[in-house]
Amino acid sequence: TLIDQINALARIADGFSSFGRMPQHIREPLDLNVEVEAAAGLMRNETDMEIETELAPGALSMEGDKEALRRLFINLIKNAIQAIPDDRQGIIRLSTSKFEDENGRFWSETSVSDNGTGIAEELWKKIFVPSFSTKTSGTGLGLAIAQKTIEDLEGEIGFTTTHGVGTTFRVRLPLTGD
Repeated sequence: TLIDQINALARIADGFSSFGRMPQHIREPLDLNVEVEAAAGLMRNETDMEIETELAPGALSMEGDKEALRRLFINLIKNAIQAIPDDRQGIIRLSTSKFEDENGRFWSETSVSDNGTGIAEELWKKIFVPSFSTKTSGTGLGLAIAQKTIEDLEGEIGFTTTHGVGTTFRVRLPLTGD
């Protein structure tokens, strides 16, 4: 037990070290739909839960870091999977859409929804804080890294949740062109 605890602390320390020196994001033109589908495809191979995608028609062109975006969506899918109790058939839904703001700028919104237990209200303010985790094996860095990645891309992340019903994380990112 002591060795397991030491190993867990070492993983946490490594995670914080990585968080402190996150690599610069390499921006390149990409289609957000492709990255969302790639993340969903990878995670379909990791679970027996249903992972559905409903992608906006056409390309969602943006400037972003392909690997960082895939890691972001994989992390959100993993969190969704872990939120579903063992006695429930899990369904994860990813959707993308495009909208124009009041200034004429185009944005994408990607939603990752689960039918899990939801997030307790007393945890809402802590959810993006580094080192906060509801899991015994987690480092608490996943959502903090996700938020940092999204902010670096001039976007925003938020969530809605209903106790016992599930949670939806929404990621808004700026698009290039119309």
